[in-house]
Amino acid sequence: MIEIRGLYPDKKGMGKRSPARLLTDDFHLAARAAYRIEAEGANVYYTLNPVRPDSTYARRTSKDEPYKHAFFTAKDQDIACRRNYLIDVDPVRDIDAATPEQRAATATTAAEVRAYLCERGWSEPIAVLDSGNGIHLLYRAMAAPLTTMPCDSPSKRLPISSTGRAKSIPS
Repeated sequence: MIEIRGLYPDKKGMGKRSPARLLTDDFHLAARAAYRIEAEGANVYYTLNPVRPDSTYARRTSKDEPYKHAFFTAKDQDIACRRNYLIDVDPVRDIDAATPEQRAATATTAAEVRAYLCERGWSEPIAVLDSGNGIHLLYRAMAAPLTTMPCDSPSKRLPISSTGRAKSIPS
């Protein structure tokens, strides 16, 4: 199952953003809902890894209908496994938007990360995306050393940096 989330802007100036969500196993429905939620002015997000249909969250959530003003969304414990891995390369910056020079530097860093991982047996990313301020490298677990892992605390940390430090991988 996939969860689509929409975060609507704070229209009342109260510092709260109203979330919408859809939980479904129908990817066509998810795509249509994401398009509609974005057209309404929300920022759209989705779960990178599948939601467990037997989780308390999934059992208590209506399926296949977008729900606005959602108080609950999927958490780590609701994720079935980690089969997709996102590496987000962003510049360190003091302002909201990256400068063209900072964006160019993230492309260089992303290429270095990609080469580093390939040297260690990782496959090529299934997608290299512009994240707005940087680059996203999206990997799918297909073979060793990157395999499908349970969704637990140890699987959040993968040793990928050249310094030997692990970098946190979000759900």
